[in-house]
Amino acid sequence: MNSINILSYDYVPPKGYFASWTTGGYVFYDSRLDYLRKRVVLDEKPVVPTTGRFQRTSVNYKDDENSHKGMEKKSDFYQLDMHRWVGRKVTEHSAFKVGDVPLSEIAKAAKAFDQVIREFTEKNGDFFAANVHSDVFVEKRLIDWYEEWENIGTAAIDAQREEGKKRLKESLPEKKSIIDENLFLYTGIERDPSRSTSIRPINLVGWCWALIARDVLDGITYKPCVNYRSAQNLNGCEHEVPSVDMDGSTDMRFCSKECEIATR
Repeated sequence: MNSINILSYDYVPPKGYFASWTTGGYVFYDSRLDYLRKRVVLDEKPVVPTTGRFQRTSVNYKDDENSHKGMEKKSDFYQLDMHRWVGRKVTEHSAFKVGDVPLSEIAKAAKAFDQVIREFTEKNGDFFAANVHSDVFVEKRLIDWYEEWENIGTAAIDAQREEGKKRLKESLPEKKSIIDENLFLYTGIERDPSRSTSIRPINLVGWCWALIARDVLDGITYKPCVNYRSAQNLNGCEHEVPSVDMDGSTDMRFCSKECEIATR
């Protein structure tokens, strides 16, 4: 039995995305800007397409004392290697943060990483907020995304090594361990009499740290999806599958139904 159980959480899918370089490379969402800048009120809910296993819903626009709200729903999206995937992406786009390369190369790398974030938000929503329409939502810069992904990617690698696991679990003087600190910030934790731990993420940062905790405490390892991209399979995916699925099964071969269909 798994000792870590990851629960679903409420989120409101954003609509649209763009990065504003004139304000320091912040990531904004069209639906939020329409409301904040133009006070747009739509009589009918916009149609937001469903992508993969991430079931996206429409967003309500309300011009009232409750400000801009969206329709909450339970998360049913489970990309089981997200913590490892984001780490690979920052490695691929490391020139974005390197200081000893020509400015033109940094700009090129920033543009490429911006495209990665654009595609991510279109598929998965915002990484830092479960509701970008909330009054407490804070726009993040591309560098914020990069550094958070870099931090998570490093922890994901550590979670596969005994020395790394020790680093993640070890409490520092008057501080929580790295895992406990991030779970405290980005999730809710419940423990039941069977000694299993249930973790409810509050955003995708929390989802990634829940996966890292699962790797460390349950000894999860990974292998490429059967439909993984290669020289012989240029249209394949970029994802891995865990040694143990969320339901405890150990025969997972595909990261998604789409990949399973693609190999038939």
